[in-house]
Amino acid sequence: MFESRLLTEDDIPKLDELFFFSFGIQPKASFFKWKYFSNPIGASIVVGLFDGDILVGSGALLPDKTIWKKHVIKSMKFTDLMTNPNYRKRGVSKQISNLLTNVLEKDCAFLYALCSNISTKSLCGTGWTYVNKIQNYFKPFFLLRIKHLFVSSRRYKLVRHFDSLSDQLDDFRFNLHDQEINIYKNVDFLKWKMSNPNYHYELICNYNSEGKLIAYLVYSIRNNQISVVDYDYEIDFRDVNPLILYVEDQVIKKRLKGLVIIGLKNSEISSFLLSNGFFTNTSQRGPLISHLDYDICIQSELPTGFDLMSCSVRPLNYDDI
Repeated sequence: MFESRLLTEDDIPKLDELFFFSFGIQPKASFFKWKYFSNPIGASIVVGLFDGDILVGSGALLPDKTIWKKHVIKSMKFTDLMTNPNYRKRGVSKQISNLLTNVLEKDCAFLYALCSNISTKSLCGTGWTYVNKIQNYFKPFFLLRIKHLFVSSRRYKLVRHFDSLSDQLDDFRFNLHDQEINIYKNVDFLKWKMSNPNYHYELICNYNSEGKLIAYLVYSIRNNQISVVDYDYEIDFRDVNPLILYVEDQVIKKRLKGLVIIGLKNSEISSFLLSNGFFTNTSQRGPLISHLDYDICIQSELPTGFDLMSCSVRPLNYDDI
């Protein structure tokens, strides 16, 4: 019989050890403190199972907010289900899931998970609903190089590039386009996301002729490719186009493998990317496979008209690994 309890910052060394046992990767010393205990929305709920002094399994609920038609709804991301390999097939994951549900805050409207198909099968037997498939949308270097032979840099002449986020977005109006159910954003939340110790993030901003910020995009470079983390605009989605052109040009100048953005299958961003030369790999092998599901578990009454199939996923939802 395992003992269970909520984990605190004092347990970070044990979490580091379990992460290494589970995935074969040593996390940075500041990673779990950033991810679980520095979120401006609130501390995560993290539970662990112990066999004596050994942390044999853990899981977490990360607080965030969801916006839909001016409704700001409290939600939490179900993530980081880890099991020590020596304790697999002993019901550890199921016990962790039950513990997290039992300690869930009452004002949380729903949970969501970005997970494998195997995890979906397990979750859907415990009150979860499969919503959609998450896909990688990518454009390789050679196509970008051909395209940009015919693209003038004047198309992004009002774009500015910053190495970090300070006060550039202080006057930006977030969350204006809320017909889809999406992640709620503000400057503090973005600054926290961009302080992820695993990555370095860069910000590019698009301004109108009067010098007003009208759109932005955040990206990082990983695995020799650019990954878009977030983007937004105030009035017209077309204001994002110069930013995408600019970041495509960065791929060419740095001679990287390509550009990647994640999104839900058949979503608005999916349609835009596919119509602008991005590809998906829907097989289960090869580079950039699409292997994630988006699942939701309703916890309390939601606003009238709230439709699970209207849920969207931005790269920001996933960029805490």
